[in-house]
Amino acid sequence: MSIFLDAKSVAGDASLLNTLIEYLHMIFSSRTDVLAHAAKAVLSFETPLSLFSSFVLQKEYNNRLDLKRGGIFALVHGIRILSLEYHITQTNTIERIKELNNRNIIDKKFATELIESFDTLLSIRLKSMLESKELSEGNYINPQKLEKNQRDLLKDSFKIINKFKKFMIFHFHLEMVG
Repeated sequence: MSIFLDAKSVAGDASLLNTLIEYLHMIFSSRTDVLAHAAKAVLSFETPLSLFSSFVLQKEYNNRLDLKRGGIFALVHGIRILSLEYHITQTNTIERIKELNNRNIIDKKFATELIESFDTLLSIRLKSMLESKELSEGNYINPQKLEKNQRDLLKDSFKIINKFKKFMIFHFHLEMVG
């Protein structure tokens, strides 16, 4: 489902993809039970921030943290599910956040925080990817190798991701989803 919701037609009859996406929106927007189960994936990975706002590093990744699992996935997937619920057809995460704000699903301050957090996570990830020998390694960073202002921005971004997860729990009543 995620693939179709983010798909763009590059060849052939684009109306076929558009019809499929419209169908998905029509079928799933009223199925809050299905949306809640899909939204629960946002909670699949812990945000790598401790109770006292220090980074939680993973030994299996050479004492680094995973930006994609720790933050990017939760935000992108959560925004995708909210977009499905509210018939938002944009495929870009930032454009989806803006539209959720335009429809008063999230307020302007929260939308701005989400966009800034997403931008920070992607920027740090891109820098890491450019510096790593393998693309898959770009998801893993050692925050101690970042400049202090970048570490602070990363911590703030993870705090916003946690705030977004709480929003998703409340919005979809995820505490009641098995």
